[in-house]
Amino acid sequence: MEKKSLLKILFLCLGLIYIPICSQNTVDLDSNIEITQTISQKGAVVIMGNFSKPVTPDNVVLTIKYRNESGNWIPVWYKTFIAANEFNNNLIATFELPASTVGIQNVKIELSSNSNLTNWQSIIWQKTVYHYKQSDYTSGKCKLDENEYTYLFTPKTSGTVAFNANGSVGSIKDRVTSQQLSKKLDNITLSINANGTLDNSNPEAPVINIENPNNFATIASSQKYIYQGSDTSPWEYSYHDPVYIFAGKFSNAGFFINFSNWVMPPEEGGEQAGRGYLDFKNPNALVNRYYNLYNYINEKLTDVITNQEPVVIVISKVTGLRVYKATGGYITINALSNYNTVNDYGYPSLNGKDRGPGSENFFLSNTSRASIYGVGAIRNRQVTPAWNGTSRPLAEVETEINKFINYVGIFGNTVNPDTAACIIINSAAQPDAVDWTKAPNSYIFTGRDKNGNNVDGLYIPVKKAYEMWKNGNYMKGNTIPSGVISADVLWEDNMGLIKSKENYVLDIIGSGENAEIKIPINKVKEGNAVIAYKIDGVVYWSWHVWVTDDPTNGSTYKSYDDVKRELSNGTVETIPNSEWGWMDRNLGALGGTLNGEGWNRSGGLMYQWGRKDPFPPLTNNDASFYQITGSLGKVVYDDAAARLKCKFQ
Repeated sequence: MEKKSLLKILFLCLGLIYIPICSQNTVDLDSNIEITQTISQKGAVVIMGNFSKPVTPDNVVLTIKYRNESGNWIPVWYKTFIAANEFNNNLIATFELPASTVGIQNVKIELSSNSNLTNWQSIIWQKTVYHYKQSDYTSGKCKLDENEYTYLFTPKTSGTVAFNANGSVGSIKDRVTSQQLSKKLDNITLSINANGTLDNSNPEAPVINIENPNNFATIASSQKYIYQGSDTSPWEYSYHDPVYIFAGKFSNAGFFINFSNWVMPPEEGGEQAGRGYLDFKNPNALVNRYYNLYNYINEKLTDVITNQEPVVIVISKVTGLRVYKATGGYITINALSNYNTVNDYGYPSLNGKDRGPGSENFFLSNTSRASIYGVGAIRNRQVTPAWNGTSRPLAEVETEINKFINYVGIFGNTVNPDTAACIIINSAAQPDAVDWTKAPNSYIFTGRDKNGNNVDGLYIPVKKAYEMWKNGNYMKGNTIPSGVISADVLWEDNMGLIKSKENYVLDIIGSGENAEIKIPINKVKEGNAVIAYKIDGVVYWSWHVWVTDDPTNGSTYKSYDDVKRELSNGTVETIPNSEWGWMDRNLGALGGTLNGEGWNRSGGLMYQWGRKDPFPPLTNNDASFYQITGSLGKVVYDDAAARLKCKFQ
């Protein structure tokens, strides 16, 4: 189980970084991220978080680079964001850093465009950066991201294959749901209508082999309509140019693949008039159709594939019609359309507007035998308010095609160059670096550590202070000066709560940024304290220490569902109902009830928006004066009652 400790600290870097507004075609989203890595060893980096980009005048390319030992910036990961499309989703970048003779690796994140843009500052990546040592990951085949597809059937994925009572394959579950694609229907499946058997003798390339002894017309099929309402109003659904991918073995005596189904009224030809397909039933007369556009293919089927040869068929406007083979390359299939256009694959426009598939509808028919490794449709040309969306760059589409081919394993262990660096983090691995900007600012002390052992105090790492001055959102680029360091109890609301030395001084263990402040606590007392870290007597950071019994046993009431949390391994998940809960008191309160011992201290502390440290209140619940003492002196408002009276009159 992933660790969920509140004190678990990860290596995190927030992406709320100021970008100049001036017109230019390249800017740094983050000019330098320092990552600690073991000398002479490789390391893996995972950067994730919500990325938001508005509509821009031109495409935007996000490039991640590392600096090699010669001082040159080397690109290691990139993604293109289409100009006309808004993007506001979780973005994950995974890559490998090479071995180095130095222990600090420098990484930067760059935005670029072919045009000089003026709204760079509106592009934000609220990112988290994780680093893993070489023994905690492997390089392998890329996993497929459901957010890149409109449907995705892969028998390799655990839990997607359902079986009939006799052990034959009944269906493959669509991995893309409404969670990844708005208005997508859930529980879409690819049903195996003939006799399907799962061959997983090679776990890297499971395949469903289909025999058709009963001569069924259709041997495999998905639902006709996969979006809410797409059976009556197809215009607003899906993407205009999905890149269809069919990985399998097919008969060179003929077969038929249907890939889309656009609703047409009876007076316009009905359902039959709105389909998209590959009609290879006659191996000597191959035809592709996109509605009223027919492409008549020059080659014969026997010229393209041998019988039951493993191939990957890809078709779209951006790619044309391709057949990938085990040799590592692909064949381009040429055609002449009924409009006398060459290789005019893709949905034709209507009244100046792009059209998509209406509903992606896959079925395989008119064949006695086939094998399926995977079926997918890559998203491309998103529907926009102006209808005519921009196509993704071909290179990016081809990268996703190669990922798909590698993942389903149809050609064995062949790894295409642009997907060779896919990183798989071991399930039990934890990041080996710490982002101290995310270290706690407030510590709860109950007399026990996280393992339940009795302890007499705690240690606060001062690294938090240095990292906040260097990398905090509002202080980034500043540093804490060198000088005489010290720490003391700035204030405590129960005299003697912190067992400090004369003048409230505390011991510092270690030196520099790696030092820790030792906080010995009087365990017979409860209360609050603020600990200050000083350079030459000037406070540069402070922490709140709350000494009380366990405050986590509060209400489990939830006013709404789907509240997310991030685990220590970077996974974002919905908090299970069994683990949802509130504290049983306010921050700083010594109890959660209005009666019993200490009831007058159950009000807690006060906070001001934008300030990290608490303020002591003027009075306790019983109107007694709230008093604090510490290196700032003794503070008590003898006229607190009068102040409150004036305030509420």
